Amino acid sequence: MSEQHLLRNRMANSNPEARLAIALEIVKGASNGNFLAEGIWHPLGFLNIKIKYDREVVRLHIWNTKTQSRNSNLIHNHHWDLHSYVICGTLRNITYQIVDECYEQKFRINQVEYHGLTNRIIPTNRVVSVQIHSVGEYSPGEFYRIDAGVFHCSELVANFPIATLVFEESVWPRQPEILCDESERHVRVIERQACSPQELSLNLGLVIECISVCPNS
Repeated sequence: MSEQHLLRNRMANSNPEARLAIALEIVKGASNGNFLAEGIWHPLGFLNIKIKYDREVVRLHIWNTKTQSRNSNLIHNHHWDLHSYVICGTLRNITYQIVDECYEQKFRINQVEYHGLTNRIIPTNRVVSVQIHSVGEYSPGEFYRIDAGVFHCSELVANFPIATLVFEESVWPRQPEILCDESERHVRVIERQACSPQELSLNLGLVIECISVCPNS
């Protein structure tokens, strides 16, 4: 078994209650300084915290009433396989098929380039429509997988804060993409903001409280 995926495999082979116990260990370790943790405010409306756990790096995504934005449900893909474990709150994951025949709602595919904390959103000439492929709603202890290149969005359902542990695997040799309005034809630059230690501590504390008080809700 690869050292890189020991934690992910441990989560996958555990029952929902055990997964939440593992998640609580990780989040508490990040909160008390046992595990190195760095947070970035993501343009899609959540706090993205990278946690160094033993030999692995796991991402903790947190949405709360202050971080969510209208960008939370933008349709996008990833250049790696995503394994997401819900640890508090409820969210809905929707996957889409790209349709080259354009219907009433049209999107322009944009490529995303990462340069440190700077994102460059680069429009392409490809205009498409989408069809819903699958819809799944997930609660604490449950997980879902999104393969690299699959377009999806996350809808926030209930019980803020909403938090997931995210693992990456199998990098896709292409730029990630996002669907924007057809009229968007210019390159845009988005600066991601680092999370302050105070904000990091506050949000980790919210998740710890959520898991500890309501471990099955």
